[in-house]
Amino acid sequence: MTSENGIYENFSLQDISNKLRSAREVSKNVPKELHNLCDYIADIIDTKKITMVTPKKLVWILSQSLADLAKDCCCHTKNVKLSEILKYQRTAIVSYISYFPLIIDTIADKNFAKTFREDFSSVFGESQPPVNEIKENYGVKIIRKNMVDISNKDKAEVVVSLYNNSHPQGIGFLHSTNKPITIEMAREFLDESTHFNYLAGRVMKVDLSTNIVYTGHYNRFNGDGAAERAISQCHNIN
Repeated sequence: MTSENGIYENFSLQDISNKLRSAREVSKNVPKELHNLCDYIADIIDTKKITMVTPKKLVWILSQSLADLAKDCCCHTKNVKLSEILKYQRTAIVSYISYFPLIIDTIADKNFAKTFREDFSSVFGESQPPVNEIKENYGVKIIRKNMVDISNKDKAEVVVSLYNNSHPQGIGFLHSTNKPITIEMAREFLDESTHFNYLAGRVMKVDLSTNIVYTGHYNRFNGDGAAERAISQCHNIN
């Protein structure tokens, strides 16, 4: 198909509105405020009877939706209105926008998601890196559901991976830097405490005081198995 600029597009995403609405279930590793934004965009797409989009078109729709938030009204159609919750969350939504490509990672194929991320970055700047971009899986010792043995992991590396695979929660956007942390930073955090409720605005909900970590609370906010996947990215040290 051809874009508005006459550039041939190789990728398109069909049934986009339903896929955006599914983000609440399949993209739990993003701030929940973005789920509300997805619902709004889906309403716009349905009203305008858009059945498929290219990455560039979706970035344009996203930018126009953010403009709507700034103007306090829907400029696309009179049949869709901005909800009070969206108006209330607009500051957080703008702050969290770098997480939006993570939603596309889960509802689109790899090629579409990669192209969308590139087009997104050209408009909005740097995006959060793909969560499942794992060069090697080092495995994880699961004692039982939501209980993981990290005795063969560097706790600092575990903190880094859990942080980088999490997201801001609630007013956490006020403290979030939207940037990954380093091993050196994690060691400093561990020197101060081994219990992490929130870290630099991102939800963690883990206690690393022993080598057995309960992951249930982390997974509740970041998706089933999210902690286990994050920890499996950490090198084995013995």
